[in-house]
Amino acid sequence: MDQVSVTVRIPALGITSDFIIPNNMSVENVKTLMLRILSSEYGISEDPNQLQLFDTQDGGMLRKECSFRQMEIQDGAKLILL
Repeated sequence: MDQVSVTVRIPALGITSDFIIPNNMSVENVKTLMLRILSSEYGISEDPNQLQLFDTQDGGMLRKECSFRQMEIQDGAKLILL
């Protein structure tokens, strides 16, 4: 399975985390899994509708129905969870 390594900044928590994500997983599922991890560690809400992922390179919001491959997110990408 192809994977991509991304760095995600989470300003609400003042942290940056690295994630390894399957290329074919939808952005919505990735966000849900990230929130589960962050919820277990920091007690934040697991509701994926409250937060969005953005690509810091172009400032664009990642479309939830697309995979990371479809969004052309590659190794080393820097994202922000707002």
